[in-house]
Amino acid sequence: MKLNGTLMRWLAGLALLFAVAAQAEKDKPQTAAQPRKESVCAGVLSAMDEKENTVTVKWLMFKKTFNLAKDCTLVVAHKSQPKFADLRLEEHVEVRYQDVDGVAVAHRVAQTEPTLVGFVEAVDKKARTITVK
Repeated sequence: MKLNGTLMRWLAGLALLFAVAAQAEKDKPQTAAQPRKESVCAGVLSAMDEKENTVTVKWLMFKKTFNLAKDCTLVVAHKSQPKFADLRLEEHVEVRYQDVDGVAVAHRVAQTEPTLVGFVEAVDKKARTITVK
C-alpha cells in the first residue's frame, strides 16, 4: 500500500513536532525545588544507633532504616523535651519521612502508646485481671 506525498509530509511533521517537544522538556531549566512527598511508616522500633543517628522500624516481615534529620522532632509520652536515648526498643513508633535521593530521612519519630483491641471475655476482681480475646 502506497502513502501519498501529503500524508508522508504530515507524518514527518508530526514526528518532528514530538522530537522538538521532547528536547524542550529535557532542556527546561530547573525551577525551585519541588516539595518532597512525606510518607509515614508505623511499626516497632527494632534498632537505634545514636552514633550514626539512625533508627530501624520493623512491621510484618519488613524492616526500614531511617536517617534522622538534624531538625528531627522526637515525641515520647510524658516527656516535654525527649532525647534520642528516651526512645525505647520494641515500642510502637510512627515515623514521618521523605525519600531524599534514595535515602529515607526522618523528620518526626513519635513513640505511640500501645493499644489493645478485642472483646472482654472475663473480669477477675480477686486477681485484678481482665481476659481479652
